[in-house]
Amino acid sequence: MLKKENGLIDWSSDPQTIKNLVRGMNPWPSAYTYLDDKFLKIYRVRTGNGAGLPGTVLEAGKDGIEVACAGGSVILEEVQLEGKKRLPVREFLAGCRIDTGTILGKGE
Repeated sequence: MLKKENGLIDWSSDPQTIKNLVRGMNPWPSAYTYLDDKFLKIYRVRTGNGAGLPGTVLEAGKDGIEVACAGGSVILEEVQLEGKKRLPVREFLAGCRIDTGTILGKGE
């Protein structure tokens, strides 16, 4: 039986594990993390080649939000911030600025 807590993303996991979690938790209960202590649901990702401290935003642009994890990175493609609509990252970033170096998961 799936519970909402099962969807919490552990950024110290490898990229493929995170990608599989996001796919497996869609549409319910959905994979999620926190952005500035706000609930951020993640609906679609792809793996990337970046590296850095797990949970750190490496780049945020029209092609996605690249977040470091163990052994690589994932690129967020579709997200939903608490109280907002589900959006492709391009549209999400038009209304919500995310700087390089931002750390996801602070609300944990």
